[in-house]
Amino acid sequence: MALVRCPKHNIPYNEENPRGCPACALENTDDDQAAIVRQLVDLSKSPKAISRASRTTEAPAIEEPPSPISTALTYATAYLRVWGRRLVLEIQDHPALTSAALAVVLVLAVVVARLSGPQFVSEPHPAPVSGESLPLPLLPGQPVTVLFAMLGAQPPSPHPTASGMERYTFDDDIIVDAVNGIVHSISIGTPGRMWQSLRVGMGIRRAEGALALLGTPRRENDGGSSPPDIRSGYLVFPSLDERPRQLLTAGVRPPNGCYDVEIVLKPYVIGILEDDDGRFPVVGREDDTASWVVTRVSVVSRAVTGPDGEEPIC
Repeated sequence: MALVRCPKHNIPYNEENPRGCPACALENTDDDQAAIVRQLVDLSKSPKAISRASRTTEAPAIEEPPSPISTALTYATAYLRVWGRRLVLEIQDHPALTSAALAVVLVLAVVVARLSGPQFVSEPHPAPVSGESLPLPLLPGQPVTVLFAMLGAQPPSPHPTASGMERYTFDDDIIVDAVNGIVHSISIGTPGRMWQSLRVGMGIRRAEGALALLGTPRRENDGGSSPPDIRSGYLVFPSLDERPRQLLTAGVRPPNGCYDVEIVLKPYVIGILEDDDGRFPVVGREDDTASWVVTRVSVVSRAVTGPDGEEPIC
């Protein structure tokens, strides 16, 4: 079967085809097939096709039939162009179709999320610090101007429980209470700041070692020791606040100072488990053992009367 080229449309076709050139056969029609044929005609008249024809004028008039893959890609491209234009016209004529299409996409996304089951999201808590933890060389009994020199000056806010104290709160979870401009207590809940080698996020052993440099560490259980639940193969707690906690305390006395140090320890959260019932902090897989880390470092003066009426001891 020999291929011939239509002199009018420059399209190769089988000379035994009773319809002859497909473009000539559909020349007077106005349906989608005719649009596809016109696309093929435009492709055949591209500069590359013309340049190929000019380079083969001295060769025998025998042309290689197009490969099946090339033919399929050509027709697929033509179909996509035709239906793409029709879709654009439909949206222009009916703007509501855009909102309807977006609503369908959102519904499908929700359905897929529901059908996919519980999802584990990596959200460590305390969050890992980027870079080095900066020291906070501040002690009870110092003027608040020392604090301002390190973190910036700000006006005080009322203390929530003691009317005679002023409170200074900084965005990265640093709280300082003062009396008449003198620092009374310091509370740090961010891993970005370190106080006397103690920082949020460090393990329990390192915390005990750092605290021992200040005084004799004492450990006590404060907040119960309820075990985590097992959910979808993970050890979880109902919320971050409902994790059990332990306290490490030590007293610093003259001549080194007069204040107490308290460290709050809680199980380290490796991520969040999301399912139909909500979000649950994950502290490990089912066969793991939860790791305890420091979540807050507090320093309280014992040289003056505290907000709860604690008598000074030195």
